Amino acid sequence: MEQDAAGPNFILLASMNDEHEDDWANNLAQLHRLVQQYPAIAPFVGAELRRRTSLESAKTQIESWDLSTPRIEPRLVIIDARLGSTASKRGKPGAAAVELLEWIAARSPVPLLVLAVDPPELVQRYVLERPEVFMWTNDAKTGVNSGAEVATVLTCLTPLAPKRRRRLIIRVGEHSITYRIQMGRHEYSSQDMPYKERDRISALVGRIETFSPYLGETKAPQWLKDLSGVGEDVFSAMVTHSLGAPVAKLIQRARDEEVSPGAGAFAGLDLRFEFNLASQEVSRLFNLPFEMGREFGADSGRYLCLELPMARRLHLDGTAPAPRWEPDARTPGQPVRMLFMDASSVFGTVTFRREDGGPPLPSMEFGPLQSVAKEREHLAELAARVPGHLIIDHVRAADEPGLVGADLQRRIEERLRTGNYDIFHFAGHSVSEGESTMLVLPGEDGEAWQLSIRLIGQWMEAGKCKLLVLSSCSGASVRTALEVMRAGAAGVLAFRWQVEEESCARYIQRFYDVYLDAAQPKDLAEAYRYACKAAQGDAGDLPTWASAMAIVRD
Repeated sequence: MEQDAAGPNFILLASMNDEHEDDWANNLAQLHRLVQQYPAIAPFVGAELRRRTSLESAKTQIESWDLSTPRIEPRLVIIDARLGSTASKRGKPGAAAVELLEWIAARSPVPLLVLAVDPPELVQRYVLERPEVFMWTNDAKTGVNSGAEVATVLTCLTPLAPKRRRRLIIRVGEHSITYRIQMGRHEYSSQDMPYKERDRISALVGRIETFSPYLGETKAPQWLKDLSGVGEDVFSAMVTHSLGAPVAKLIQRARDEEVSPGAGAFAGLDLRFEFNLASQEVSRLFNLPFEMGREFGADSGRYLCLELPMARRLHLDGTAPAPRWEPDARTPGQPVRMLFMDASSVFGTVTFRREDGGPPLPSMEFGPLQSVAKEREHLAELAARVPGHLIIDHVRAADEPGLVGADLQRRIEERLRTGNYDIFHFAGHSVSEGESTMLVLPGEDGEAWQLSIRLIGQWMEAGKCKLLVLSSCSGASVRTALEVMRAGAAGVLAFRWQVEEESCARYIQRFYDVYLDAAQPKDLAEAYRYACKAAQGDAGDLPTWASAMAIVRD
């Protein structure tokens, strides 16, 4: 099926739309300027664009190339999702495009690209179930598709292209849900899809708002069964039924490929659930356990957080958006600076003030924390493996036990504002009540000192600190995410429910093992998935892995 590089060079465009021909003639004319930066696009440079306007004429063109001497195989076939047919009754919208896609795929491994803005369900289903086919939003009028984006997409469609991930972003709205698929800097966006089971979703929100894996200090015997049931229902109502079976199938296939990677240009899928927390209703939907999503009847343990790199993603009004595609991971060897706050000395009965000045919250009893020392030791070991890679500063030195209360808070503020840190790691107690999250610091005369997460977010913004790690229970409230992300942080790793101390420390250690790997550092979503899977393997009966939450900023 290979074609001589010196022989005829054609790209077939199957579309009834005259603008598609103009757009792609312009796109292809730019490729010669980009071939040095994107060498894999060389086979497409100088190709002649041939347009055919129907299913039948496209088939005839390919058959004529098959019979030519020498035989011609097109470098690429571009198919309009709305392609028509000369037959009088061709069936559902998109049927002609799918028929041509299947006909070509059965004959030859030629790269296939589908042009779509609002594709028919038949086309959407076909493309989403086949990672070797990519959907392109052809929108030259808005300047979305630059020459570099065209080159990126073409690079991914070449047989010898390096494997790369696609990203699926599911945006959870107040009344509807949408999805976007990113490949490099190119993005395909779906139309808004209204929730089909709104009452069911509202009931799920009510269930999760009253859920806890613990009854007081005792682990609930049915916590995993109860949480799994909510996770399955969330996936069913919001993905399978609202977004549609093609998206659910894409996620299922991506999970299968994580276990048994196949051939092709794609190395799996990153998953994001996106929220705009300016809406109170979306803030309630944020509480749903998307990480525990799985299909009904799926094998035990096939939760999203265990099988796909995933995170929650926040879109915040009034903040500058991050690039559409964040780097897969930090550059190997890049130094990382961490500020570590050990607040494990606080225990006993603690009373919290409300941030709005209302009556005090009920008192809470905190036990002593014995595992924070293990977290410090593990980080010291990581730093010693590659000197200079991980630089750890402690808020309080060992000889400063008297630094407490307001003075300790001022020290944290000063360090975060001026220390140029990448990570702020808090190890101690925290509590989320409503939309408030408060960290518990040692105070005067053995009392506790309350520090609002809102202030932490402001200080992190001032010092350009990007990641907050809360090695504490109940630290992943809406307020935690909102305040820290609005301030400019790139990520938060925290626990949404009460967690057992030692298992929490082991989870954090697993996370840092890959996130801070000097040779091959993982990004937040991949390190989160790794830590969840490892913690579930270590002690799956403990809810630590199911309580963890990774949040990134848009």
